[in-house]
Amino acid sequence: MMVLNQLRDKMREADDKIRQMEDAFDEMTAKKGELSRKVEECNVKLDRADKLINGLASEKERWQTSISHFDERIKNIPGDVLLASGIVSYLGPFNAQYRQSLTAQWSKVMKELAIPHTSGLTGLWDVLGDPTKLRTWESNGLPRDVLSRENALISEQSRRWPLFIDPQNQANKWIRQTYNGTTGAALECIKLTDRDFVRTLENSIRFGKPVLLENLGQELDPVLDPILQQQTWRQNGSLVIKMGDSIIPYHQDFKFFMTTKLPNPVYPPEVCATVNIVNFTLSPDCLEDQLIALVVAHERPDLEETRNQLAVANAQMQRDLGDIEDRILYLLSS
Repeated sequence: MMVLNQLRDKMREADDKIRQMEDAFDEMTAKKGELSRKVEECNVKLDRADKLINGLASEKERWQTSISHFDERIKNIPGDVLLASGIVSYLGPFNAQYRQSLTAQWSKVMKELAIPHTSGLTGLWDVLGDPTKLRTWESNGLPRDVLSRENALISEQSRRWPLFIDPQNQANKWIRQTYNGTTGAALECIKLTDRDFVRTLENSIRFGKPVLLENLGQELDPVLDPILQQQTWRQNGSLVIKMGDSIIPYHQDFKFFMTTKLPNPVYPPEVCATVNIVNFTLSPDCLEDQLIALVVAHERPDLEETRNQLAVANAQMQRDLGDIEDRILYLLSS
């Protein structure tokens, strides 16, 4: 009987070892399957990458050129950003010729100080210009000249609200068309002489509407000071601003634009420090550019239509190219 029990114990031990070996075998089999799956995924990725590389062999030269261009731009970013910041902050009140003159002087000083920057810069558009955005601006009534596109960039990039010197009503037309309510809240147009202009302003701040204050004179109403100085703070987690005796919510989407028809207004320093004055006055060169565009549109509407179509197509192709390149990088990495 004792021998039988010993044999039974040995049999149980053997069964336990068999179960352990079976468990280990199952674990190894699962690992083998996982490794096989990963090998298959790697083979698929390698095959996909090989097809992409072979199919994009013609793009290699363009990409290499782009890499060289981007490397050069990266080295020049400090100087280019410094130059662009100066233009946005200080050159808005001046005409195109004076802006180009000052930009050239700044570029010369930066070269003397060995600050890396792109040589041959003529203005803000060379640093921050976006052809796709320009097309949208022009379709909304922005004049087709260098000064106007630079003015649009200044008003977009500045942290201070823009005050447009606009005797020909060009900035007014552009702002009205841009914020006509098609893609967001409709523009509120007000004047200082309006009876309810403060209430309209407060509602626009509260609900995030863009506001165009038209026909300003030499003086600004003190009620605008909190807006111009952007005197906002957080109260109970919400952004607020004080208008007169009222504290109202300040919506992040609120935008504020001002225009004056005075051709050469003189504002006190405290106003110049709180707004970004942008000169939309039509110069002879800008008038010539606009007249040429109008003559072409009138005399050869077919050419103008072709130009517009090409501009739209080019902007769309640039967007498509960027999307495709992003897709290629995603496929190569996934």
